Amino acid sequence: MLNAIRLKDPELKRPKLYAFNLILTLVILVMLVMDVAHGGVLFSIGAAIALTVNYKSSSLINERLDALAADALAPALATLAAGVFSGVLTGSGMSTALATSITAIIPESLGSNMAPIYALIAAPAITFLPQDAFYFGIAGVISDVMGQYGISAGEAAVASMVGQAFRLISPVIPALYMLVASTETNFIDFQKTYIKYAWPILFIYLAVYTLTGALPI
Repeated sequence: MLNAIRLKDPELKRPKLYAFNLILTLVILVMLVMDVAHGGVLFSIGAAIALTVNYKSSSLINERLDALAADALAPALATLAAGVFSGVLTGSGMSTALATSITAIIPESLGSNMAPIYALIAAPAITFLPQDAFYFGIAGVISDVMGQYGISAGEAAVASMVGQAFRLISPVIPALYMLVASTETNFIDFQKTYIKYAWPILFIYLAVYTLTGALPI
């Protein structure tokens, strides 16, 4: 994967401008964190500066834009589709029905242990559902259910975050398709490699949250 990145179009990487590009990237990131302007505005300005300094010629700039347009368009379309799916899932009540079904399979005797159970359920849920559908739909409903067993909303929120260990193998994250395309990697192979590290990360989350008292058991 690393070699695929290093060896792809080396003449276009502008190694002599590495310092400038690094500083520009850091400045944009700092401004993004400081909320100086909307992320779309900052990235647009940064891209315009980077293209102008690195390639200068308008014909070369257009050539690079044409070459990368397909990579940029696919995530945008996938994001739009994910947004539509999330809206339908939430607006139609399907997300609430899904949450109710998940809650129904948990016996009442396990009510006091719902936090770690929910943490484990959150892993596959957040992998295959858009984050909006999960956090705005499922998490809210289950948080109310957990409240009936004396589990606070904050503790429920911590439990819902444990599933983030598996988030980066989700097929509904558009940026991942750009990543595997740029590194010339198969998406399934990427998932198989990443999941080996996701399980240890999941149990590290559970251990740390439990030891610190953030996740009641």
